[in-house]
Amino acid sequence: MGRRGGLPIARRELQQGRRRLVLGQRLRDSAAWLRRRVKVWILLGVGGVVVVALAVGGYFLHQAQVYVVKEFEISGNQQTTQLALLSLLQDIEGNSLLLLNTGTVGERILEAFPYIKTVNVSKVLPGKIVIDIEERFPKLAWVDLTGVYLVDDEGVVVTILGQQEATALTAEQQLVYSGYGDPNAEYVKEKYLAEQADEAARKAVVWDEVPLELKQGSLARLREDLILTVNTARQPLVDLFRTSDFATLPLVLSIDAETKKLGEDVEMKKFAVVLAVSEYATQTSLVVQELAWESDFTLSLRTQSFRILFTSTKDIGEQLDNLEALITRVNLSGVTQIDLRSDVVGVK
Repeated sequence: MGRRGGLPIARRELQQGRRRLVLGQRLRDSAAWLRRRVKVWILLGVGGVVVVALAVGGYFLHQAQVYVVKEFEISGNQQTTQLALLSLLQDIEGNSLLLLNTGTVGERILEAFPYIKTVNVSKVLPGKIVIDIEERFPKLAWVDLTGVYLVDDEGVVVTILGQQEATALTAEQQLVYSGYGDPNAEYVKEKYLAEQADEAARKAVVWDEVPLELKQGSLARLREDLILTVNTARQPLVDLFRTSDFATLPLVLSIDAETKKLGEDVEMKKFAVVLAVSEYATQTSLVVQELAWESDFTLSLRTQSFRILFTSTKDIGEQLDNLEALITRVNLSGVTQIDLRSDVVGVK
């Protein structure tokens, strides 16, 4: 057996192998020890976080019980009474101020009072809720076949003075009411026949041979009957408005028959025309006796001397400019009607 460094080679290799085994065991023991320490550190860290969370949570719950709603400070309300608002929010008193959702409180107020435009709710420690309100105010009265609606400058219904059942005009009736009826239409024929003296006279009528002027006469009387029917149906609502505390507001008449609700918009395209005309009349001291929609597209403004026709299908600013130019340049003595609905202003 050979030697290396004075020891037999086999013996030396055996000693080296033993040293490697010992070293490996020590490494494994070190790794195991390190793993145990890491687990301990992790447990200590998690435990610390839990302790901190419990401490913070306990403090928060304690504070939530300490800071409760005791007082309401309300500003900006003119139409909405303090009592009405406090009655709405009475179940909040005594609840935790910290846990209170101010957004939910604001939504609750807006749903209960449609004439409130915006509301801002904030918290002040130790127990106060501050509510700042911006309200909507009536700008004009909108009277149609269904009710009397007070609307603000954005066309939102803020008050309903009264409502009634109503039947909408048919498409044919709307044409007749607005002055665009067809003299040859069947409804004019029915009117013409009803105006005949007796059954024999009705049977003798040959419709195609009836002169146009007679047909137009029956159409005109049919329109008069329809206007009377609409005015009669609408009159109780007009009377209700005239005797209300809002009688000084501009009055707009409409032939609509769609019931409106608080917080809803009236027909915005029509409202924009009405608002512009109403403001123009106020600025120019034009004395308005009546603002009335004669159709879905034509607004009639009546003064003591003449009538002005506007349309919702054309820019209202341009129509008012044309009216201003006409008033300043033309003597309107004897004028009964000004028609602004086309590019060429019509004067009668």
